[in-house]
Amino acid sequence: MNKRILALLLAAVLLLAAGCGEQGKGKILSAEGVPQEVLQSALYKAALEEETATVIAYNSVPLTDSAPLRAAVEKMQTGEDAVLTYYEINADGRCWAWRLTMKDGVASYQSTRTEDWNSAIDWESVLYRQAGEIKLNSCGYLSFGEEGPAYAPLYWVFSPLDTYDGYNERYELTKTYLKPLWAQGGAQFGKPEDITDPWTWMFFYDGMTGEYEGYHEGGTMPTQEVVNLLVSRFEISEQKLRSLLDPDGDGSIEWIEHGGIAPQYFAKEAVQEGDLLRIRFGLLPDSDGSEPIYDRELTVRLAEDGSWKYVSNRTVPAELENGLVAMDLSRILRGSGWEPLETIDVQEGENKVQPFMATMQGQMLADGTMAFPVIRDGEYADGKPIAVLMVHTDGSYNVIETLLTCGKWMRTNYTAGKAIDTDTEATEQSIIIRTTYSEDVGVGFSYYEPTRIVETEVWADGKVESRDYVPEGNRYTMRKSPDGQHVADATGNGSLTIDGVTVIETGLNRTIWEYDTFYRPELWLDNDRLVISANYYRYCNDYGIYSLSTGEIVWLGAMRYNQYGLGSLALLDGKLCWTAIDEFECNDQGDLLLEQVFCSIPIEELPYGTPSCAVVKDFYYIANKEYADGCLWDIRKNFDINECFDVSVFEPASGKSAKMELLVRQLDDDDYNWNCISYRMTEQGLVLCCHRWYKDNSTHYTTWQIIVPKELLDKLEYEKLPSVLDSAEEIPLTKIEEIFGGRWLWTDTDTDAQYELTLYRRGDALYCKWADAEPQELVSAKKTGTTAYYIATRRANSTTDALVLDTGKPKDNKISALFHGWHTLTYQGEA
Repeated sequence: MNKRILALLLAAVLLLAAGCGEQGKGKILSAEGVPQEVLQSALYKAALEEETATVIAYNSVPLTDSAPLRAAVEKMQTGEDAVLTYYEINADGRCWAWRLTMKDGVASYQSTRTEDWNSAIDWESVLYRQAGEIKLNSCGYLSFGEEGPAYAPLYWVFSPLDTYDGYNERYELTKTYLKPLWAQGGAQFGKPEDITDPWTWMFFYDGMTGEYEGYHEGGTMPTQEVVNLLVSRFEISEQKLRSLLDPDGDGSIEWIEHGGIAPQYFAKEAVQEGDLLRIRFGLLPDSDGSEPIYDRELTVRLAEDGSWKYVSNRTVPAELENGLVAMDLSRILRGSGWEPLETIDVQEGENKVQPFMATMQGQMLADGTMAFPVIRDGEYADGKPIAVLMVHTDGSYNVIETLLTCGKWMRTNYTAGKAIDTDTEATEQSIIIRTTYSEDVGVGFSYYEPTRIVETEVWADGKVESRDYVPEGNRYTMRKSPDGQHVADATGNGSLTIDGVTVIETGLNRTIWEYDTFYRPELWLDNDRLVISANYYRYCNDYGIYSLSTGEIVWLGAMRYNQYGLGSLALLDGKLCWTAIDEFECNDQGDLLLEQVFCSIPIEELPYGTPSCAVVKDFYYIANKEYADGCLWDIRKNFDINECFDVSVFEPASGKSAKMELLVRQLDDDDYNWNCISYRMTEQGLVLCCHRWYKDNSTHYTTWQIIVPKELLDKLEYEKLPSVLDSAEEIPLTKIEEIFGGRWLWTDTDTDAQYELTLYRRGDALYCKWADAEPQELVSAKKTGTTAYYIATRRANSTTDALVLDTGKPKDNKISALFHGWHTLTYQGEA
């Protein structure tokens, strides 16, 4: 703060405190400004005689020391007996009073109002009511929960003369700089020129002057009169301010009466940088004594003569009670004069719709910056220019103009065998606004192939690039080699092509259905080797490596007999990784044993080698997870706890994982739902972009940014999750031969097709053969239940597999086997 202003403020406080004399040692800190008729009233004198902790306030400003009050509240919060009385005496002759009592651990209150200063309140005749949770924050606001008085149970109980914990300095900051902003304290502006709404300026004018006699709703007032006051408080030229207030130039402004209760703001601290004073402040809860979320920063410029002017008012990240950092991005967007296209309301007939909610979504860049396609002022019209607004993690933002304009081209549309589809995509440093034009090439059912793509890419540094091209393949399925020289893709009939040439044919002469066999490129290991997946009925059966130089493919045999859900392929730190679900037979309690595993093989061990596997939770799709610092991160909504997200992290190198809950209750109440849209790991920590909407209205939401600082993430405790096999009893293979040796006929319970499983000995080794598959050598065996067995096997190409068998109930002469999850076969008798 300007040293001269700070000195004046402190001197005023000291003089006022010194002037209290002996009175300062009693209940009243100062009665200056209180009319004598109040000081001499029976009501006031009775309040002075109260033996309980008592607050006496005149026109909402407490006159008493808060020390007894704080002591009483501390007792009540621990369940000790205590009594607290409050008198709110107003200049209009009324008095609102209440008494809060804690007795035997039960909180109750009495509440009454009188318009007679000449008589004391008879508390014995006032009814008791149940009180709620008692809270007292550092701003001097006391509440006692939802069961308190219906008229906003929130009371200002600290005096501006109270020396408690720097309260005076915070109060003076609030009174001097925040109060004049009145109801528009939340207005966003990087500089006053950003305030383009005349009504907002009139809010400021009204807050600085109070009610103006002679003006009424629908009337007008001279523009110059408003300009003269506002230009003395805002760092803006008179000419610019006049153009914003009176764009028509007729010399008058419509008068607006502002009703309702103005929001209460309170300052937390101030930091001076040269002649700029930056004040961190927050909005007080409407009826809750919790601490405000100090997520706003007001900047004023100080002059040597003691005057000052507003420079900016913006939303900034705020630390929550649990260490999270949060910022309301929607408030920044509203104050910026721009509105995201995804939230635009468009009138169609009698209804308003949001046609771009699914097409023009904001995207998060690598450093946590949010990029929003926007239009100015939220006034949608065809042909209106589109810009991209970049909101950075410190609350600052910049707007980048594009050549794009609004129109129906942005809406998904299918007509006459043609389709138009617009969406957005984030890269590390940019957002891409893309429109794809497709044509229906399906046979028997629709199958659209892209024929043209138009893109506008906008970088955070302001660079803009436009492209219009014919795609080399389907952008959802095509994969380019690292050097960009080769393109692999899947055709409409599921065949695999490289550079437009079919290299693996499905044999189908038509467009595939979801249950047909098809091949899909997954990723390139280098410029020669391509990893592909073999799929059937939407499920991945195996991965293979196709060599461009030799034209050969080697299948990995990635899925074992007892697995399903193979998928989520990724290349992480030189390892080929995927997930699968291992299934075991039921345990002794009849529970089916399942565990999700993360598998990985170093590239140099491909195409053969034994994958290492670790049990994981909540990682069904690796490709959608954030990978940073050797760990996979995942965010999911916790459906058991409202206003809560689960953060899961897995370290592939160690096989260890950790989990934590992110509670956002300080930002919320039971009226809202939350959803995490995107997240990134940055130098600051884990950055989340979330939507919050009313439970009874899911079409309108606000966008929040929540940061989990690295200090919190460093406290995560990693552990290796146990596998079913860790506690299983190892048994000799001779036992397996004794139980399951021989040839068995099996019937598929779904199709009635019969298969054969044979367990036989060859030399010193045991082998199993399933249907027409290659024989596999039995390596080891474990008992996972009273009747269930897990048998590790080795294929002919030395890769591993697993066989799960169960003898069933004792003496029922039935045996079951588990193959790829959905094939459970039951023994029908020996061949």
